[in-house]
Amino acid sequence: MTRSSSTLAVLSVLAASVFGVILARTIPSAVFPEMTFRRATIIADSGNLPADQMLASVTRPLEESVYSVPGVTMVRSTTTRGSAEIDVTFGEDADPQTSFQMLNAAVAHARAELPNDTAVDSLLLTTGTFPIVDLSLSSKVRSLPELTDIVNYDLLPSLHQIEGTYRIGVIGGKYREFVVRLDPVRMLQHDLSPADIVAGLAKNTVVSSAGRMNESHRMLLTVVTSDLHQADQIAAVPLAAPGGQPVCVNDVGSVELGIQEDYIRAASENGAAVLVGISRRPSGSTEQVAAAARQILAEFRQRYPDVQFSVSYDQSDLVQESFNSVRDAIALGLALSVLVVLVFTMSPLSAIVAAIVVPCTVAITFIVMKAAGLTFNMMTLGGLAAGIGLFIDDAIVMIEAIHRELAAGRSTGTAVTEALKSLRRPLVAATMTVIVVFGVGDFGLHVARRDGVDAHSLARPFGGEGFCQVMNRRFRDAISRVPLGAIDNESGYRPAIDDRASPARHHLTADDLARHPNGVEIDVEDAPPIRVG
Repeated sequence: MTRSSSTLAVLSVLAASVFGVILARTIPSAVFPEMTFRRATIIADSGNLPADQMLASVTRPLEESVYSVPGVTMVRSTTTRGSAEIDVTFGEDADPQTSFQMLNAAVAHARAELPNDTAVDSLLLTTGTFPIVDLSLSSKVRSLPELTDIVNYDLLPSLHQIEGTYRIGVIGGKYREFVVRLDPVRMLQHDLSPADIVAGLAKNTVVSSAGRMNESHRMLLTVVTSDLHQADQIAAVPLAAPGGQPVCVNDVGSVELGIQEDYIRAASENGAAVLVGISRRPSGSTEQVAAAARQILAEFRQRYPDVQFSVSYDQSDLVQESFNSVRDAIALGLALSVLVVLVFTMSPLSAIVAAIVVPCTVAITFIVMKAAGLTFNMMTLGGLAAGIGLFIDDAIVMIEAIHRELAAGRSTGTAVTEALKSLRRPLVAATMTVIVVFGVGDFGLHVARRDGVDAHSLARPFGGEGFCQVMNRRFRDAISRVPLGAIDNESGYRPAIDDRASPARHHLTADDLARHPNGVEIDVEDAPPIRVG
């Protein structure tokens, strides 16, 4: 190797190292690698529809449409009063993204068969589904509706401006509404039913365009609106005119300001609270999103001094711990490698070379991670920490071999060449051993998928099945079943959906439908009566 070629090699390594450090600042960070699971969840909400009617009019039509999607292997559903949750599992050979798009198309086709007021939402389970940061708002001065207004009209717009933010969910919010309490006696006197009153209110709640007009070289839009913002305005709304005499709302009942009914209670260390969960996009960085959220909270603490803003959960702490572990591994590896080389070779130059090899190798690794689309997470950072020991050993062995050849009287170029010849096979074999150990799992999954073997059965001896079960349970709880921090002051932890009605559960697969063409046995218990104000 000539002096010019060695200089070019050194400059190339330094340039690649600098480029790797620059790219490292653009690599997203997360707790887990970016994964898309072969599972989706459909959540349907139909208000206070009884469980048996919910099962017949919402759950079954959605299930039938889901089974028409190619690649669906299993469907599990849970039905309660006014709510249905359907878990869909795709096959091993199905592409989750494509299957999820076809699932949305099937759900959209089934909406025509559902009740008019049914809201349906579908989610594909990924590592970014559940929140990475959970915030809470509580106050001893402001009420929960006031805190909810702060969240919806001030905090959420600020959080949505954070780069990398995907979903922001609100748990425990209390929303104001006007409640019309009807008097059955007066309704009977005016010969009006509750349906007539609902139709009259809907008819008089108008916001529509009446046309355009030109004035002073400007085109203005004219809007016709009932502009109902006060209880007395709603009380004066005419509902009908039997016999030519208008009947208003205050003639059949009263209007008062109330709170929208729900069955979720959220609390923090400061008492009743409103919880806010922030999820990130696949391209977003956990640390950057969490840091921006904390900065926004600091501004809101100054804007609302009578409100307690706190962070109850932050995944960036786990990512930071992983970064610290890699940093400590690099620092310890550098110190030990320099010490070993210096003690056994007594050459300061060789020790400097060993100190340069480790950070340059890590920096060049960042280029490969960026090209492969990897993120900084517990897996990749753990691999870096484990790999540091490998190439530190290689560096020490190579420097010692070169020093031995130099001590034998050979020139620098000859010493390097002879050291490479003697150590090429052992170093390659040691590196390939690690690659084979960590690569056999992925290779086995590909072989299993090709031969039609269940990949979970292959991964079960290595703990893969347990990991999948834990991750699926965590995602299901994070989406809707048990929201973080949803606490009832009397009974403790309770689900987000209404649990006062005994749920009707049925778990159907394609084999079940084949064995039971007329349906399956379903156990349904009637819910207790609902008190209407």
